[in-house]
Amino acid sequence: MEKKLVYKMIRNGFLQYNHLAESLPLTEADYEELFDEVRKRMDRDVEPDLHEIVQDIIYDYLTEKGSPW
Repeated sequence: MEKKLVYKMIRNGFLQYNHLAESLPLTEADYEELFDEVRKRMDRDVEPDLHEIVQDIIYDYLTEKGSPW
């Protein structure tokens, strides 16, 4: 899985939740943690959908105000 693509999908997902590109609430460590969770869910799901998994992880992150896993 291409890390740059997933990072870009994560960034774009936060932008959909009305975060400005300059004010994204993520550090490099946050991106890495979210990427690791995407990878885990991709391995776990029978028919993984990358876009859906990224959106679910972003939603979980925002609603839990940090790392939900």
